[in-house]
Amino acid sequence: MPKVKIIDHPSIFSWEIKESVNDLIKLVHLDNYEADLVEARNRPHRKKELMVSRILLQEQLPGCHIHYFEKRPLLKGSKKEISITNSKELVFIMLQEEGKKTGIDVQYISKTVDRVKHKFLNEEEFLLPGIDKLTTLNILWSVKETLYKAYSEDKLEFKKQLIIKQVNPDTVTGEIVYPNKKIPFKTGLFLFNEFILTWFIE
Repeated sequence: MPKVKIIDHPSIFSWEIKESVNDLIKLVHLDNYEADLVEARNRPHRKKELMVSRILLQEQLPGCHIHYFEKRPLLKGSKKEISITNSKELVFIMLQEEGKKTGIDVQYISKTVDRVKHKFLNEEEFLLPGIDKLTTLNILWSVKETLYKAYSEDKLEFKKQLIIKQVNPDTVTGEIVYPNKKIPFKTGLFLFNEFILTWFIE
């Protein structure tokens, strides 16, 4: 069972998928809603991601399930908050207490973000140190994904409202811009192998 501890964080849990779909079916407890989700996925890897997120959850909160409301994951059987992310064979979940903003994102470092950087970076961010490096671009994209999840109800605009000010070795800081206020933010940052992991720190 390839549950892996990639980062030492009390709220973050991870898994490297090596099992078959049939192997995972034996490990997970799905309710009817979740079973329909898995059945609806055509690609085996998508089925695996759905099941592994539930396995990780049920190891921490037995009897709980994950449903979705407007694409946002919500727990059934617990008042805790959850965020889910995956890339390649890796799946992460983050659990927080009720009412805490929760967001996590993992990215495989790729050239894709370089081609779309003008869609999610503003003028200030193009002046950040290291912006010409692929790793930095992927960090900025991942941070904005994490923030979007944490503030999912607000449907924030990546370019105009999520402003990154500084990238540090293990944190990223900036501000979220609303019409009448600005809210400072901090995310955790962890680089491993060819991946980037970011998570919201409230």
